[in-house]
Formats: sequence, C-alpha cells, structure tokens
Amino acid sequence: MKNVYLILVTYLLSFISYGQSRLIVFAEDGDAFTMTVDGSSATNLNASKAVFDGIKEDFVQTTITFKNPELGVLKKGLMIEPNVEITAVIKKNKKGEFVLRPVSFVAIENAPNRPLPPPIFEEPSVREEVAISSGNTNTTTISESTTSSINVGANDPEMGVNMNVNINLNDFGASVSSKFSETTTTSSTTTTTTSSNSNGNTFEEMEEIVCYPMSTNDFASAKKSIGSKSFAEDKMTLAKQVLRANCVSTDQVIGIMNLFSFEDNKLAFAKFAYEKTTDKGNYYKINDAFTYSSSIDELNEFLEGK
Repeated sequence: MKNVYLILVTYLLSFISYGQSRLIVFAEDGDAFTMTVDGSSATNLNASKAVFDGIKEDFVQTTITFKNPELGVLKKGLMIEPNVEITAVIKKNKKGEFVLRPVSFVAIENAPNRPLPPPIFEEPSVREEVAISSGNTNTTTISESTTSSINVGANDPEMGVNMNVNINLNDFGASVSSKFSETTTTSSTTTTTTSSNSNGNTFEEMEEIVCYPMSTNDFASAKKSIGSKSFAEDKMTLAKQVLRANCVSTDQVIGIMNLFSFEDNKLAFAKFAYEKTTDKGNYYKINDAFTYSSSIDELNEFLEGK
C-alpha cells in the first residue's frame, strides 16, 4: 500500500520539479500568424506575437502559419534550455526568405510577469478518480475537471496517510490524462494504472538548430589561442574555425575583435560573426569597437542586407 502512495506522489511531483521554459515569437514586419510547438497551439498575444509556456523538452519543432496564405508556412527546430524565456523574431534574410532568429535569452525568474489571455479553445473534460480500499477502511475521492487541472485525494487512517494534490496543467503547457485505481478485497487485489501524454516529438523538417553562447571557460581558452597568433591572417583563420563550431554573444564578438590591430580585420570578423551571434538585438554594441565611423556605416549596410 505504501508503494502505491509513493508512486502516486512521485508521478505528480514530476510535473512540478521539471524545468519549464517559455518561447515568445513576434513578426518584425507585423505579419499576422499562428504558431504551434510540437503540434500544440501557442497563445497569440496579438496578431503578430505569440507565446508558448511550459516547455519541458530540450528541443522543439515550431510551425508558424501566416494568415496571408501567400507567405506560406515556416518550420524551425529550436534547442531549449531549462528555465529560460527565449524571444525570437520572424524576419526575412537577404534572400527574401522568412527565418526565425532568437534575439534574447532570459532566466525565467528574471523575466517580467506576463499574464496570458484565456485559451482560444477548450479541451474535453476528463474524469480523474482515485479509489483505495484496505480492510474495513474505504475512502474514495472523485473530482471532475478539464485537462487543465488534476485534483487527487487519498485518505487512509489505518496507514496514517492524508494527501490532497491539485495541479494546474496550464502552468506547464502540457495536456495529460491520467487514471489511477486500486481495489482490494480479502481474497484478491487488482491495480490498474494508465497515463498518456499528448506531446509528440516527430519532426519532418528541421531547417535550423539554435545554439547558445560559449561558456566563460571555453571562450577564455579560445580567445587565448587566437591572441597567441602573431599575424592577423592566422588570427582570423583560427577565429573563424572557433565560430564554425560554436555560437557567441555580442560581448564575446567584441572580445575577439579587440584582438585585431587593424580596423578592416575587426570589420571583417564582425560581419562573419553575425550569423553565429545569439543576441542579435545587442549587435549595436559592436559600434563601440570601431575607431572610424566609416566602419560603422559599412557594418550597418551589411546588416540591413540580412
């Protein structure tokens, strides 16, 4: 009997303890769209901005369907870190194709509170039931709810157990249907447990994987190696090798740019590093690394073509 309680509590608390992340997507040009994450609908904050809360996977497939059918459908695969709010922008690259670019990563505890509007659809109700019988003691708790919440109670005076757990699944972005039951008589015991999770992970198309900036230690090691080269050409070759295998932050780009003595080398590296930079919204900081305004103008012209 104690094992039943332990399994039940472990199953329910697993929803609470798992890291949750949030994805916010907006269209740079204001194009209206709807979005799904692993097949589940996101919530539109307005016509051109959507949010999906409670991501527990480390990789998700996003599908963005524009209201204007001429714009088509955009599918992107994203790497997700636990307990992070990721903001991404839908924009066109220099080829005129829609792309999804992350622009910021913020820890959930530091992210601003974002009250969400009511869901645009309702799930069918699910009946959750826990029945426990033991000897002459028989306590049954039944609750009716939608899939947005689970309320489970168990009471057995003989075992000294009195438990009531209520979980709001809307906080986790999951759709879960569960049923537990145990029936015990003096002659036999039958236990039935079923559970299901509607989140599938089938990816038919994966055009882009998002990575995160180099760790402090890895970047320090790479910067030391680049700085040890005597010639600018060798520094540039090694710097590009590092970026082919890693992503960087804007501040890390500036750190590598400062290893070059000549302005043209700094500018060339700034252009090369842009595609591998995770916080493109902060790329304006690059301007401070230049000596001449002409370099700033050339970089700005380059970025406008993206």
